[in-house]
Amino acid sequence: MRIVPYNKLVRDHIPAIISATAGRTAVTRILSPDEFIAALKVKLLEETQEVVSASTPEALTLELGDVLELLHTLAAASNIPMDAVEAIRQERATSRGAFTTGTLLIETHEPDTV
Repeated sequence: MRIVPYNKLVRDHIPAIISATAGRTAVTRILSPDEFIAALKVKLLEETQEVVSASTPEALTLELGDVLELLHTLAAASNIPMDAVEAIRQERATSRGAFTTGTLLIETHEPDTV
């Protein structure tokens, strides 16, 4: 029997799905709260890279769903209500704008300092 290392955060049902396959066993452990938050952040980076790599609307929808699930879970694990996150999103959209226009900042021209 060969061992395939993963050492990564997975969705709650993945170990059972793995173990339901003949001859496969999932070895897991439950992370401490601090480990869990750190693992969620790493997973969020992984999933956002998959968003970047998505090449079809279907793939992008799937990956955005994963990112949204991670945002909800990370907020909950950090004792931050999602309505607080949404309030900040709205506040920043109002004060600084959203990302709807597709504006790319190329450069700024700054005064010379003395």
